[in-house]
Amino acid sequence: MISIRRFTFQDFDAVQEFYSRAIEGDIDRRIEAFRWIQMHNPFHNPFKDVNNNYLLGFSNDKLIGYSGIMRVRFYHFGRPFYALFSQETLVDPSYRRHGLATKLLAEVNRSDSFLVSLWHNERILALLGKKGWINIGSFRPLKKIHKLESLKKLRLGSPVSIKLLMPFSYLYSRMRSSRSTIADEYSVESVKKCGAEFDDFFTRAAPELGILSDRSSLTLNWKYINIPHKEYVFLAARDRAKLCGYAVLRIEEQEKKIRKGIIVDLLARPDEPEVIGCLVRRCDDIFRSNKVDFSVCQVSSPIFRNVLKQQGYYESKTRPTNSLLIYNAAKSPDTDFVKNIKNWYFTYGESDGNMW
Repeated sequence: MISIRRFTFQDFDAVQEFYSRAIEGDIDRRIEAFRWIQMHNPFHNPFKDVNNNYLLGFSNDKLIGYSGIMRVRFYHFGRPFYALFSQETLVDPSYRRHGLATKLLAEVNRSDSFLVSLWHNERILALLGKKGWINIGSFRPLKKIHKLESLKKLRLGSPVSIKLLMPFSYLYSRMRSSRSTIADEYSVESVKKCGAEFDDFFTRAAPELGILSDRSSLTLNWKYINIPHKEYVFLAARDRAKLCGYAVLRIEEQEKKIRKGIIVDLLARPDEPEVIGCLVRRCDDIFRSNKVDFSVCQVSSPIFRNVLKQQGYYESKTRPTNSLLIYNAAKSPDTDFVKNIKNWYFTYGESDGNMW
């Protein structure tokens, strides 16, 4: 007998025991991440907002899966509105393909709020499509090679041939040789705490970027500064004393001793793309000094994407899982506007997976 209910404060131990069966790796770190995501989101209290919280699936009294739901503040041309972000769906391997994911999604769909979802696996993606979610478009993250000799070790699709290596070799050499000739007009420094100046900056930038999630100091501190189980580098770009943009990055160890750099989030005003160029160059400097083999970035703004391409980034191949889906569009501030992915600004920072 399978039952479904909302997460409560008493369920942390059940979630930890569930992780021991459902995932591999550091269980203590995983539960620490779960607690941080649940308890410290500045716009979501899971014990007050009981109708918009994680859904837990039980077989008798045994937790066998969940579907993550979290309240998020978004902006539509600078005006705030609230939506629900549909996060990961995780099922105990012993109970997969028994219909639990479908049951959880049915409960998610009972919501009367606007829902947004990113980066699900292909099975969940197909399930969402069958249950009324609208796939409003796909996107192609950007990649850059920092160590040409590491290309053969990277899983970039089919085996890399000498002919395919040649254009990367040319671009790599060009970028390496030209880096020292670029003079930045902005000062870039690391940030240990986000305060009122970040709120003011976000207020200036948000109206120019269509739909985007909150990037006030509350959110930035929660996601990147105060988070206890993950380490980020947070960079701010200033023209004299005025904050003009920021970038957040981290470095991830992968298989075969490959080091991956990730530009998790970045923001500037669209009429100041040179700020993004300055921040990306500083990110690349950090990646090189930390012997990163390749780096990735997701940013949806065409203006900012062009800046990254000028810095040697290229578009990765299209994947079905790189899609943006919505549900209950009529509950959004602009039903037609939200159905076009070109009207959304999003980065890797939108994904809850980046916080685990």
